[in-house]
Amino acid sequence: KPANLSIKYTDVATVSWEDVTNSDIDYYEIRTNKDTGENDGLLARTSDTSVVVPLASRTGTIYVFGHNTSKLYGYPAILEYSKALPPKPNAPTVVSKLGALGITTDAIPSDCSGVKIHINHDIVTSTNNTVQYPCNAGIYNVSYGFYDLFGEGKVSEETTVVVKVLVDQKLLEDGAVSIKKVDETVTKAIEDASNND
Repeated sequence: KPANLSIKYTDVATVSWEDVTNSDIDYYEIRTNKDTGENDGLLARTSDTSVVVPLASRTGTIYVFGHNTSKLYGYPAILEYSKALPPKPNAPTVVSKLGALGITTDAIPSDCSGVKIHINHDIVTSTNNTVQYPCNAGIYNVSYGFYDLFGEGKVSEETTVVVKVLVDQKLLEDGAVSIKKVDETVTKAIEDASNND
């Protein structure tokens, strides 16, 4: 039977095993049951020793049968698997910007595919843990959960922020100072150029 059966999770589930060397194997059958040769319960058939399988649930049993050139199946390698729900993350860091939210989540775990960010009644899916979300003025409740190949895990606590549509008076004042400084710099450059003629 195939030895060292294992499973690895990324955005897909990959099952691997060692080749059977004491029989002339023409393919392997990866199943959720022992009904060799049947379509019901068949995950994959391959001549390789590693294959991506379409698992339907977080827990279950995988059987890998070797099929030899004499049309016989050997004893299966058996793996009981259990993929934990993605963990509940910390609340997001949300920065209110003019017409947008800057959202930062915890780092995405290696066995998860990405993050689903809940913003009021909207959901944004991302494979990065930093997101810019354009929005109008208003109050926004932001939470998120990590997702893997089976779905979304537990959702974080909410962070609430207010987005303003008008430019803050302080920004205008700072801008006016900056424009004045630019004008002074340009005037001085013109004067310097004139003096060098």
